[in-house]
Amino acid sequence: MELFSVRYLRLAYKTSVPLFAVRLAIYTFFFGLPFMILGALSALISNLSLTYKIFYTLLFTFIIILGFTLWCYLRAMVLLSKKKDAPTEDHKYLETLDSKFYGLSRELLNVETELFPDGHLESRTSTELVATSDKIYSLEHNITLPHMPESKNLIELDATEIEESKIKLKPVIIIQGNKRLFWKLNFLPCLPRGKSVKYSYAEKSPSNAFAMNLEELKKRNMDYEFCSIRMSYPTKHFKYKLVFPKNFDPDNYDYDVWLGEGRVQHMDEYRRIHEFWRVGRDENDKMFIELSIRYPIHGLIYALRWSPPKN
Repeated sequence: MELFSVRYLRLAYKTSVPLFAVRLAIYTFFFGLPFMILGALSALISNLSLTYKIFYTLLFTFIIILGFTLWCYLRAMVLLSKKKDAPTEDHKYLETLDSKFYGLSRELLNVETELFPDGHLESRTSTELVATSDKIYSLEHNITLPHMPESKNLIELDATEIEESKIKLKPVIIIQGNKRLFWKLNFLPCLPRGKSVKYSYAEKSPSNAFAMNLEELKKRNMDYEFCSIRMSYPTKHFKYKLVFPKNFDPDNYDYDVWLGEGRVQHMDEYRRIHEFWRVGRDENDKMFIELSIRYPIHGLIYALRWSPPKN
């Protein structure tokens, strides 16, 4: 089973491979030392030949070490199962505290994106929002394409005015260019405390927004391509999925968590969300990568990154 591996055990204890190996050796030694001494004394005082004394001492020591190692794996299974089914209390508490002072909370942020052969990306976002304070007038949305070449084509937005529970949701574009789209969603009248609304919208980047081969990636002076979302508001559940074109299977792909635009990795959060990472194929045999995170950290950037295939 994949669960019975040093990689999963290491993730459970949140440490590096060398540090984990040292820790396991130290724990094994001090845990087994009293039993080794007891086994050695028992063998020495018995009426056995020297060969049998050595044999039983080593056998007893091996059983102790094996038992402790098995305990480590079982402990890892418990830790991992807890991490899969329930987020840490600290992350839950942080989201609750943020939403209290920020005035709102996203119950769900679901972003489904698809990359196309001409290098453009289409995304569909659905959100469930709850006001935790009075008079929430609007919500800001921002998308940037920092490595997008100059183009006359603009980032497109598909968001229509809707009315839900006697509240109008009206999108207003503030900045629209080929590298940035900044818009807000106005609530008329404003959201009262405890009120929840659901809305969705779609965005489409211009062609050639993303490098589709290694040569183009090198021209843009990039090590990898990526799409990312900053947690601008406290969020309970974040889903982020990217579907690649058919027959476009990246050689390298991963998720990442950054502190800011400089892409400095947040290692603890990167480790925490490992269990929420998934790779697969859809019904059209297109490869996808996906994150489904409980209580992402407000302010961090969550990214999906990949390198175009070599052929």
